Amino acid sequence: MQVEIKIIIEVCKNINRFVQEKQGNYIVFLPSFDYLNKVYKEYVRIYGDENILLQEENLSEEKKEEFLSNFKIGANKIGFSVVGGMFSEGVDLPGERLIGAVVVGVGFPRISVENNIIAEYFEQNGFDYSYTYPGMNKVFQSVGRVIRTETDKGRVLLIDNRYLNNKYKRMLPQEWNIKLYK
Repeated sequence: MQVEIKIIIEVCKNINRFVQEKQGNYIVFLPSFDYLNKVYKEYVRIYGDENILLQEENLSEEKKEEFLSNFKIGANKIGFSVVGGMFSEGVDLPGERLIGAVVVGVGFPRISVENNIIAEYFEQNGFDYSYTYPGMNKVFQSVGRVIRTETDKGRVLLIDNRYLNNKYKRMLPQEWNIKLYK
């Protein structure tokens, strides 16, 4: 338990430092609702809850729109959400309505019988087909919330050491400046 809380505190520090470097609206995407709630609670404990939003599970369309309406130019909001969830695809916050995203983890889908069958079927590359590629697709969808038009500019922080390994680096666009964030 002590190791987990230390990691969560480190994640919170990185998120806060990143969003303080440039004022604007951000969405933080976490790998599950369980982890989302842990990181959110710790972030609020350390930094307070001013301008902080939390995605609830099973939001109605009305609540979804209410959440998104907070992302106005100059509002400096930080929304905590789930990678692969309703705010990671099909959401348009163009221009300065969303200037950045933080993605924690590599988006792996849940371990399941179906994914394990796919992994077994494809043998050597099975894990990639059933977990790695679908996970990275979720990451790209989340990051895609930042750049919605040809004139949009934005910032992205990927929190996971696996992004530094060649397997993941090769999947990321060459234009991205991948470096260790210290």
